[in-house]
Amino acid sequence: MTLLIIDKLRIISDLSLRKNSMKKIDTLEKIAHEVQKKLDIPQDYEVAVGILSVLFYICTINGKVPIQRLKMKMGLNEITDIQEDFIYLLNNHYIEIGKYANNVEWIKITAKLYKQIWHEMTEENHQLFMLIGGKQLNEAQLIFFKSKLFNEGLDIGELFLTAVVCRQNEAAKKILELGFNMNKETELMGYELFICSQYEGSRFCIDYYIKNGLMITDELMNVMLACAEEQSENFDVEKTHELIEELRKLKE
Repeated sequence: MTLLIIDKLRIISDLSLRKNSMKKIDTLEKIAHEVQKKLDIPQDYEVAVGILSVLFYICTINGKVPIQRLKMKMGLNEITDIQEDFIYLLNNHYIEIGKYANNVEWIKITAKLYKQIWHEMTEENHQLFMLIGGKQLNEAQLIFFKSKLFNEGLDIGELFLTAVVCRQNEAAKKILELGFNMNKETELMGYELFICSQYEGSRFCIDYYIKNGLMITDELMNVMLACAEEQSENFDVEKTHELIEELRKLKE
């Protein structure tokens, strides 16, 4: 099992925002190096992955985040503390910066990064991913979304998970209404619940899946355990066991 880059960024951000421990730091470094290599970021720019992961944690796909908030989440006094990494991301078009009307600087992740993460997408499929990263789809966007939803080559399961993670509930419901069945996607949902068990910020995702019809089955929990055991060198298997116990109680 290979973790997706998007999930690695989710886990890096969650780990980096919690208390330090040697095991946590070792895990962070290993995952960060994997992401760095996958995104072709040179070894000299280790902090660049941290910047991207925190942005994934605190913004929607098209969202503008005040630089002050990024500094606070990363524990920085000034952006100059990470100036070289920051400039590298800017020069390579991974991030953009600008100013609000009130002159407060903002930062956001660019479309280039999303295209690199989902590199096999058609342009229309990529537009769907960018759409669901917004705060709320308007009626025209929902019509476009629905008309393109079963576009050739689209990973409908990944789109559904992305909609939930980005809190685009209407888009996620539209996918379910058009025939996506979480209970037939045991491998996908087992993998996602394993990620959720490691990532404290994902609790709302678990609630959404269950409220919208995800059935807690032995097969699903077995997939979660298999994922946890395969990744036991890097992640806390006990956390997956704890989530499984919670899910078992819901099943009763």
